[in-house]
Amino acid sequence: MENVDVTRDMLYLVVYIVCFQAIFAFILWKFHTGRR
Repeated sequence: MENVDVTRDMLYLVVYIVCFQAIFAFILWKFHTGRR
């Protein structure tokens, strides 16, 4: 049970980081493209 919980927490952390980086990269790309 403990291993499953730890794996789930790690999975949520990875998904959160990936989503945050994706949104940040999208905002940077949108700003850089709109600037031209």
